[in-house]
Amino acid sequence: MEKEFLYVDCSSLEMKDIPRLPSNVKTLNLSNNKIQYIKDYSFDNLANLTDLDLTGNKLQTERIGQYAFEGLNQLQRLTLANNDISVVHLPKGIFQPLLSLLYLNIKHNAINKNIQGKIICDLHALETLEVDIMNTYSSGFNLFGKGVSLLRRLKRLVSGLCGVFLLTK
Repeated sequence: MEKEFLYVDCSSLEMKDIPRLPSNVKTLNLSNNKIQYIKDYSFDNLANLTDLDLTGNKLQTERIGQYAFEGLNQLQRLTLANNDISVVHLPKGIFQPLLSLLYLNIKHNAINKNIQGKIICDLHALETLEVDIMNTYSSGFNLFGKGVSLLRRLKRLVSGLCGVFLLTK
């Protein structure tokens, strides 16, 4: 008997916590709620999840556990846009469990510096990255650090806010 997968839409319900859901959830929309925390292992029972949308919540960097995405080996799309996440201070290795991730959107967050390569270097399958880009003169024009060069499958880089004034080869 083939397993039936679920699409769960919990958007705009003023939820404050990530709900515990059955393991056959394939798509989970938690956008536009009041979620402030992603605790370690919040999704560990959702091994079949391929699409997770956390857009427009109240997430902050220090409230996202280092092992928040543990167990999401099949996740292909992750949207964290329009929160208050400082992409510079995300814990190293936070995205390491996301072996199948093809699309990551972290635009429109607490932007003060560019995402560090060490944060995204584990995303070997990543094809599309949506992120705000700031020009930081102190680091020259190497916008993301060396880690981004490990993203061999990256095809699209989409900028939300862009503060780059000069691009060179």
